[in-house]
This record gives sequence, C-alpha cells and structure tokens, in this order.
Amino acid sequence: MKSASTQTLLNFLNKLKKEFESSNVLSYSQIVEIAKHSGIFGNKTLMLEGILRCLVELDALKMKIDISCPICGEHLGVFDSIRDLDHTITLICLNGHEIEISQNFIYENLGRYVSIIFGINNKDVFEEIVKGERPLISISDLEDLYKESLKIKDAKKGKRFEEFLDKFFRSIPRAKIQKKVPTGEGGGDIDFVIDFSDVKRLHKDLRNIVFIEAKNTGNVSKKDIVSFIDKLKHSNFNVGIIITTGKLGKNAKQRLREERDSEQRYILTYIEGSDWEDFFSKKYHTPEEFLNTILRKNF
Repeated sequence: MKSASTQTLLNFLNKLKKEFESSNVLSYSQIVEIAKHSGIFGNKTLMLEGILRCLVELDALKMKIDISCPICGEHLGVFDSIRDLDHTITLICLNGHEIEISQNFIYENLGRYVSIIFGINNKDVFEEIVKGERPLISISDLEDLYKESLKIKDAKKGKRFEEFLDKFFRSIPRAKIQKKVPTGEGGGDIDFVIDFSDVKRLHKDLRNIVFIEAKNTGNVSKKDIVSFIDKLKHSNFNVGIIITTGKLGKNAKQRLREERDSEQRYILTYIEGSDWEDFFSKKYHTPEEFLNTILRKNF
C-alpha cells in the first residue's frame, strides 16, 4: 500500500502530466495551482521546490528563469537552472543598474521581476517518474549523503558509504538489489549484488548481474584488487565494479587490467572519487548515464 505522501506525489505528477499534454509549457504559478489541488501544500513531507528541483536534475523537465531589473524593468538575463544561482552573482541591465541575484531573490520576486517556465525535456524519464518506477531522488540529495560518508572517520564510515550507494542504486528503475551476499567457499561477503538485466538504459555489458565492492578509503591498493577479484571468482559472476571515495593506485589499476585482459570473460571496472565529483557536478542527468560513461572511461 502506498503511503499518503507517495499517493499525493503521484496524484500531483499525473495532473502535471495532463496539463503538459494540453500545453507544452507551464509557468511556476500554474504549477503552484496544480500542487494546491493535489494536496502538496497540505503535506509537510512534500515541498514543491524540492519536487521541481528533482524533476529538473533528472532531466525530466527543463526550465527557464527570466529575470528583469527591479528598478527599471529592463531584461537582466535567462538561466536554465536554479542551481546556476547557488552563489550570488551581479547582473547589470542596459540602464546600468547593478543587481545582486541569488536563489532568495528568485523566490522572493516570482511573479514580479522573475518568471519561471517549465516544459518536458526527457519524456521517457518523466513517464518513469509519473508511474512511480523511478524514485524522485535528486543528485543533490545523493551528494549530501556522499559528503556525510566522507566526514566519518571511525569504523562506521564503510556502512555510511554503503547507505549512500544503496540509495544511488535504488534510484535506477528496475534494478534488483541484494546486500551482504555470501560468496561461498569462505570468500567473504559481497557488498552488493545488483541485477541490472531489466534496466534498458544501461549498456548491454552492464545489463547483467553485477558484483559491487565498496571502499570508503583514500587509496585502493593492489591487495584490495586481488581480494576483489578472488571474491568475484568465488561468486561465479562475470561483471564487477569496485567503487571508492578515493582513488585506485597505479599498481591496483594495472592488476585490474591484467585480470581483465587475461580472462576475457570478465568485465571489470571502477569508480573513483573524481568520478563522483563529475556526477555531482550535474555532468550526467541519470545514474544510468553515469554508469555507461564509467564503463567506457574506466574499462
């Protein structure tokens, strides 16, 4: 049974979809009215700004923020995302007025000097969200969890990183996730075993049962790679990804390549801290796009 919050969200998204079907674009004020009739504002766990941010970050919706000078009314500029205004910037209108623009300015002046227009950007992703197949988890939310895992210095840091990865993988529609799976023959536990077989947006080499090893550590050594490969062989899986908040050393990468080249049946790759930085910079719109790029870049 769906929770009240989930049902309210899905009702809102379905009404939003119907409005977009009759009109290619909707203003922020129009979306506010839809939210009111859907019960969004009566639910303390749902925030319209957060929902719209997720939809834009996941590439489901596109947005245009048009800003005019509050002094003379001249046009100041257009932005594609509220994230472009994470930091205060100064704009100068044609009449020479210098105006400091921030996210607070945007929200405080909606309908006066600021107008926001939304439209559907990726219809397939939007449909997945409306149907409840793709969780509404923003890249910003994932970044917060990731950064929390970096702050922990004690034995709990591994668990917190795994919590982040669990949320990351659960944001991929139709991914089937198992945690702490025994390898058999005394090989130890596998952090994650994920069945990506039904995830159509992934590269064919990843549409498989994938072995995941998580390392919240500064450097992954050659010894770590040897242990990773041993676990993979004990588990009888052919696809493995070692994921770290740090980086793989030169010898570690060399050992991974040697195993990959000598055993053609294995698909082995890795994700480093620098890759996560690229993901959080909004270089990719969905986790699937990120994983496909990782396969090309690090395989």
